[in-house]
Amino acid sequence: MVKGQRDTLLVSGLERIDDEEEAQLQVDELRNAFQQHGEVEELEVLRDGQPNGKIAGGSRGFAIVKMRSTISASRAKAALDGTRAGRPGCTIGPIKVRFAIDRATLVIHNLGPKVKTPELREAFAQFGNVIECRVEHDPPELGGRSKGFGFVEFAKRAIAARVHQLCNQNLFLLSSSPVPLRVDFAVDERAEVQAIHEPVSEDKNIEPPPHFCAPGTLEFDFALRWRELQLAHQAEEERLAEAHRQEREVLRQEQVQIYRHTLQKLEGRRRSPRDGRERRERRGHAGHELRP
Repeated sequence: MVKGQRDTLLVSGLERIDDEEEAQLQVDELRNAFQQHGEVEELEVLRDGQPNGKIAGGSRGFAIVKMRSTISASRAKAALDGTRAGRPGCTIGPIKVRFAIDRATLVIHNLGPKVKTPELREAFAQFGNVIECRVEHDPPELGGRSKGFGFVEFAKRAIAARVHQLCNQNLFLLSSSPVPLRVDFAVDERAEVQAIHEPVSEDKNIEPPPHFCAPGTLEFDFALRWRELQLAHQAEEERLAEAHRQEREVLRQEQVQIYRHTLQKLEGRRRSPRDGRERRERRGHAGHELRP
């Protein structure tokens, strides 16, 4: 579900603001920051929705920015990602800027292994018109198992924003799994990878042949730093994955024990009246036998 035109950016890390004037100031500062790198066609800081369905109130901490072209979007992302955009003391930043697939596609995490595309579509069609939906799976040669996430594209951006808000402010369950769904705006991961591998040479049409870096060269130094960074990230991901696995197992065991205890109590309550009747019947029968 990756679109061809990469001109839409998802901006997160904005300060959550309730005051209307300060919220408008935040929008102006954000627009000014992105306009330094190209024409901004659309910019919206997503806000909390009121019960009557009107959009008003506080900023939810992120925005969607549509630039005029892919080039201007790439420039804005490279310049603003990780910075505190705007004037000193402004209400923005440090922000994270990523390429969005589009403005109406959500990625749905924590799907159970039995959840298929029809179930996912049915679950989200209640919120609005779904024009595309799929659950991601491994290739058939690798077993075809679910990857635990999927994509839902709505016909309107406003619906996607509302669903994002509902699912993150509430606990939305899709199946018998006790783990609530996590819903995010879908980002273009391939664009992120391509940005990392962009040539740093001025002439990007010149590609060197495959070669080993020569020690002592600038190329060797940076390649070594990239490798060290990748190894550090890999080690951190493995450490976090193990910590998260242990935490999930502790929570699962706790839930199993509580469910079993609850079932035992319910079963005990069902037995108590029956056991009482049986004891009374036995006492009555015994008393009858003792009578002359």
